[in-house]
Amino acid sequence: MPICLQLLKGCAILVSVQSLTVQAYAKINLSLNITGVQDHMHTVDMIVASVDIADVVSVSLRPDKAVNVRYSGAEIKADGTDSVNRAVAALRTQYPHVQGADICIQKNIPMCAGLGGSSVDAAAVLYALDKLLNLTERGVDIAAAALATGSDVPYMLQGGFARVSGTGGRVEHFSSAAPLYAVIAQGAHGVLTGQCYGLFDTLYPQKMFAPSDNTALTAALKKGDSSAAYTHMDNALTAPAVKLNPQIAHTLNALKDAGAQKALLTGSGSACTGFFPDLPSAQAAAQQLQACGLWARAVQLIHSGIKNTVS
Repeated sequence: MPICLQLLKGCAILVSVQSLTVQAYAKINLSLNITGVQDHMHTVDMIVASVDIADVVSVSLRPDKAVNVRYSGAEIKADGTDSVNRAVAALRTQYPHVQGADICIQKNIPMCAGLGGSSVDAAAVLYALDKLLNLTERGVDIAAAALATGSDVPYMLQGGFARVSGTGGRVEHFSSAAPLYAVIAQGAHGVLTGQCYGLFDTLYPQKMFAPSDNTALTAALKKGDSSAAYTHMDNALTAPAVKLNPQIAHTLNALKDAGAQKALLTGSGSACTGFFPDLPSAQAAAQQLQACGLWARAVQLIHSGIKNTVS
């Protein structure tokens, strides 16, 4: 049975030197500042962390150069413009001999939510091809290929807690000692990132807005001071995202009504994150929000972005 079908049925998969299956974890923003524009791209300064919602990405090498991408669980067209095909193309600009592959992606991360689903799929494929083909040893710059694919992809290669700046290429990882219990909630409709940034430029003609003190936020997380961290969490894209999708305001209010000590938009939305005093409170809030018709899940913040499913 092909690996792709085995993934959909949840069967065990044996990994050989010809294939690799990984868990590719979503991210949330603990802050997002927009600091300007460089080379026609917005520059950011943001604190991000991985959470335990994951797509399952399987990469099997082919004897030819063809790249076949199949998504399950979401309506995504693998037409060459999706993030995974762009990642392979970015590798081949450095190393044209990159082998072909059959790539199967079981989507579990909500789309158009600001959770980095497409970016982490691309990062997972770069990670897998690097491991299978020893690309780093051949002189391929995986980080450069990641940045050429998308601004979130360099961070997603490692995941965990990090401060990301510039156009996404500067990633400073750190360890957090803060006990953070989170619920991610989302309504029925997403937000397109390009539209959100476009409206941001209209609302903020200077093309910058920095509502979070990320140095103070990083320090609070390192010290383990959750209360102090909450005071510095914010997202510069909140106003344009809410204008594009007014349901986001409802989601933020629903998180607060459920007991969140802090609630904010993640990425360009439409998912929002609420932080709760303990795990039982987060789990109870997720159930309450689900009963109100929202997609909601209590999550753990984790220190890695991609993990092999078989060791």
